Amino acid sequence: MSDLLVIEFPSEEKAEGVREMLLAMQKEYLIELGDAGIAVREASGRIKLNQLFEPAAHDAVSGALWGSPIGLLLMMPLAGARATTVKAAG
Repeated sequence: MSDLLVIEFPSEEKAEGVREMLLAMQKEYLIELGDAGIAVREASGRIKLNQLFEPAAHDAVSGALWGSPIGLLLMMPLAGARATTVKAAG
């Protein structure tokens, strides 16, 4: 089960320092991080999000890694190639 923890800091530099400390703790196997993001409101009112891990990239890699073996197990590429070969020979 995952937990979400939100902490407010007076500055972006302080938040970055705490994130570095958390990453050091993770390297020592004291904690396990799913992600550690820093959200900063800019002067224009826009919110900037600084994440360690990009969820879209993770999902794309995961889909490719799971899709390839499943496709090979079901032998769909081979069945398609065989059907094309038989049709061309006939």
